[in-house]
Amino acid sequence: MSHWRAGCCESDPSRSGRGRRKRTRATGTSPAAYSTQYSNPVGSGHVQQFNGTARPHHGADLPIMIALNGFTEPAIKFAQHHQLILMGRAELKKWAHGRHLYDVLGIHSATP
Repeated sequence: MSHWRAGCCESDPSRSGRGRRKRTRATGTSPAAYSTQYSNPVGSGHVQQFNGTARPHHGADLPIMIALNGFTEPAIKFAQHHQLILMGRAELKKWAHGRHLYDVLGIHSATP
């Protein structure tokens, strides 16, 4: 999985990341993506921790958290309240098969 995620980031030269936990940064509108491998859905605590660093530390305009095993309901509610984007297996698959990330996530680009 780590190698496949690395391939997704390497397919776009504006993205970079390393290790099992990936932080991805792009220029222009600034998404910061954090992906992780947990055997269970990601809980609210991990989403809260991501929220605490995505914007202030990584400068993200679009904080995106990726988890293959989904998110708990409290995590989803927290993310919605704090305008975090959660990306699961289905969205990641669409992105990997060539759809633009913004289309997959329903994001309207701020640039013309």
